[in-house]
Amino acid sequence: ITVCTCHPAPQQLVQMGYFPCSPVYPMLAVSLDMLELVSTLFVLAVPNERAWATTITKYLKNRGHEFATGDALQRRFSSTLSQYQVLMQLVDGEMGKIIDDAR
Repeated sequence: ITVCTCHPAPQQLVQMGYFPCSPVYPMLAVSLDMLELVSTLFVLAVPNERAWATTITKYLKNRGHEFATGDALQRRFSSTLSQYQVLMQLVDGEMGKIIDDAR
């Protein structure tokens, strides 16, 4: 993506279907579909972000992608997932208010 002040990276990433790990200079962006999958999985199974991130890290390493530090993906993914889940709770709350007001 091309970043400028009129089109910040996080805005472009969201428009492309990705959720940035940071609202300013994201180093990782995760597919919104993937975040929804993991959120649903963690409702139905014991949440284990470290195991999830370790699995993805090994999967990507086997395909030639590596991270600077071993826990880089885990930290960024955990942060991204938490921010996504908070945002979804806020959206659900606002939608509930709109529905209640319409009744």
